[in-house]
Amino acid sequence: MLETITENFRTILAGALVFTLSLTGAGAETFKVIYAFKGGSDGGRPLAGLTRDADGNLYGTTQLGGSADCGGCGTVFKIAPDGTKTVLYSFVGGSDGAFPSATLIRDAQGNLYGTTVQGGNDCHVKKGGCGTIFKIAPDGHETVLYAFKGHGDGGLPYSSLLADAAGDLYGTTYEGGDFNACYKGCGTVFKLHPDGREKTLYTFHASSDGGYPYAGLIRDGSGNLYGTTSAGGGAIACGTIFRLTPKGSETVLYDLLESDGCGPAARLFADNSGNLYGTAEHGGYQGNAACGGYYPYGCGTVFRLSRKGAFKVLHAFHAKDGDDPVSGVVMDAQGDLYGTTTLAGDVDAGTLYKISGRTRTIVHMFKAQDDGAFPFGDLTIDDAGILYGTAAGGGDPTCGCGTVYAVTP
Repeated sequence: MLETITENFRTILAGALVFTLSLTGAGAETFKVIYAFKGGSDGGRPLAGLTRDADGNLYGTTQLGGSADCGGCGTVFKIAPDGTKTVLYSFVGGSDGAFPSATLIRDAQGNLYGTTVQGGNDCHVKKGGCGTIFKIAPDGHETVLYAFKGHGDGGLPYSSLLADAAGDLYGTTYEGGDFNACYKGCGTVFKLHPDGREKTLYTFHASSDGGYPYAGLIRDGSGNLYGTTSAGGGAIACGTIFRLTPKGSETVLYDLLESDGCGPAARLFADNSGNLYGTAEHGGYQGNAACGGYYPYGCGTVFRLSRKGAFKVLHAFHAKDGDDPVSGVVMDAQGDLYGTTTLAGDVDAGTLYKISGRTRTIVHMFKAQDDGAFPFGDLTIDDAGILYGTAAGGGDPTCGCGTVYAVTP
């Protein structure tokens, strides 16, 4: 799962950077590195996607680097259209939070909102804190909106946030909730009011309802929330796709099987017809043991769940074309899907792919060199169809701390 990948990141990166093979099998894309992180106070290892404003500025987080007070607990940054980068905030690992891993959201006043996986206050399950919800003003001032306690309120919020018109924030926690069903809890769905009151909308039990949600949520016009769990569900326990009413009543829309893909870790995408699209990190092509060599076999999938409940695997990865699609998908104006895989490709550094109908195209294979390696975060697409993303490794040859890039397919 995602935790295992992030914990072993340095080992993977060290191995990948020794490859110097040339890029093969990619399309005729225009790939541009916008920024290469240098580590230290500059930040490093961007695991999240990017948020883009109307002026073309990009906002994101790095999980490491920043303040030396905690050895580098992450940053919030801004990159202008001319490539100028500004560190808006450096986490110090105390009550302000530590290790942001999720994509930011931005309000009309330019305030940024996000989560940290650790930090906050000492909590029930982790001395270093169970994570925070934070706000960064345009001038860089940070406000902690909520610090998780690791009890019924949840802990370890890997997910990005979702905001409604009233200013309420929604998200998931990977742990916390029901300690009788799971060690440290099976995760929650929460709502944070503008006045700082946190409400647990749903507590997972890691049974038929699912458990351990990594991903953020999406919302329909009636206020229903949609998301995934990385485990639980049916007998195979490969995870679920669920709907949650505004009052907290859960419906499992689909139980994932091995052939469907296992362990979805990314937020869903909904088209204008109400069809849901997503990715699963493992499973899929059952005859392939090349992807880690562990059960369930398979390098992951891209799937669609129709508004009427029909599930379809759009693509099952085979290692060469990608492995471990931790990020979700985005859709362009033509209805084509784009996403990334964290691993495999030519040098096991990840791929950027396109799915158009029944056709899958590799838009870019990461070389673990100046272009970057290991893209974890979701892509962002602008009105012109240009894709923006982050890679957690590669870039500056003295650091290999990751990149921000743009791709014109």
